[in-house]
Amino acid sequence: MEIKRIKCPNCGAVLDVKNSKNEAVKIIKCPNPQCGVQMRVPFGNAPKAAPAAPAKKPAMPSPGETQYGPMAGPMASPQPRPAAQQPRPAAPKAKQPATAGETVYGPMNGPAAPAPQAGPRPPRMACLQFNGQNYPLHIGTNTIGRAANTSRATVQIRTTDMFMSRLHSMIIISPDGNQALLSNGENKNEIRVNDRLLLPGDQIVLQHGDRIKMGDTIVNFIFS
Repeated sequence: MEIKRIKCPNCGAVLDVKNSKNEAVKIIKCPNPQCGVQMRVPFGNAPKAAPAAPAKKPAMPSPGETQYGPMAGPMASPQPRPAAQQPRPAAPKAKQPATAGETVYGPMNGPAAPAPQAGPRPPRMACLQFNGQNYPLHIGTNTIGRAANTSRATVQIRTTDMFMSRLHSMIIISPDGNQALLSNGENKNEIRVNDRLLLPGDQIVLQHGDRIKMGDTIVNFIFS
C-alpha cells in the first residue's frame, strides 16, 4: 500500500495519505477545520485501465444465404372473440371468518412513523502516553514540553531528557474533538512523527498510535 505525504497549498497542513484501494487519483479534503480545501493526490503504482475491446463488425452474408430483417408495417391486432365465447368472470370468493386465536391484519391507519435520526458523533478522547502514564489533551490548543518549575507548557511530560524543550510542540484538537494537528509551535525544536521529520512551520494530522519524538523522548498519540 502506497503512502504519500502531501502539504495543503492553502494552510500548510501536512497529511499522510494511504492508497488502500490502489486508486490512480484520490480526492481528499484538508482536515484543518479552518481550511477544508479539496486536493487531488495522484499515485504512481495504481493499475492502468485495460484498453477497451474493439467493436465487432457485422458478419457479411455468404453467397446464396438469405438475410432476414425486421418486419415492416404494424403488427396485426388480435380479433375480438365473439360474445358467446368470452370467458365468464369468476364469482368472488366469500370472506371466511377468522378462527379462534387467529390474528387478522387490516390496513394501517395514519402516516408511517418517521425513521429515527442519527445523533451527532460524540467527541473522541485524545491523550499522550509516556512511561505508562496518560497525559490528556483538551479541545483547542495544547502546548507540549518537559516538566519543570519554569515550564509554561499546558501538558508537561515527566522526563529527565534535557534535549526535550520545556515548550517543544503544539497539538490542536478540533472543536468537534475528532481531529488533531501537530506543529512545532513556531519553535525550532526537532520533531519526528513515525521517524519522519516535521519541517518548521508544518502541521501534520495525527492518527491513533502515531509515535512522536521530541528530543530523545518518544510519546504515543492515543485517539479512543
